[in-house]
Amino acid sequence: MADELEMDRTSLYRAIAPMERDGWISIEDGNDARSRTAKLLRKGNSVLKKADKGWDEIQSKILGRFGKDEWLTLVSALNRLADCALD
Repeated sequence: MADELEMDRTSLYRAIAPMERDGWISIEDGNDARSRTAKLLRKGNSVLKKADKGWDEIQSKILGRFGKDEWLTLVSALNRLADCALD
């Protein structure tokens, strides 16, 4: 997940620690010593459903103002920038 989010593992663990603390997720050992698995708990699923509705509304509003073509161009440029950082 850290790789997908373009962040280091330490930062990822710090970011999800409050979610574990608040009972939204549980962290379990993964397949090896370097991996962990996050499991979404009932409380976390409830929070996610609530946030998802709000996210959809805000995203539609932003896309309406910014423009779908402009958004796609921005996302493409950001993906290219991320690819450049990997080289």
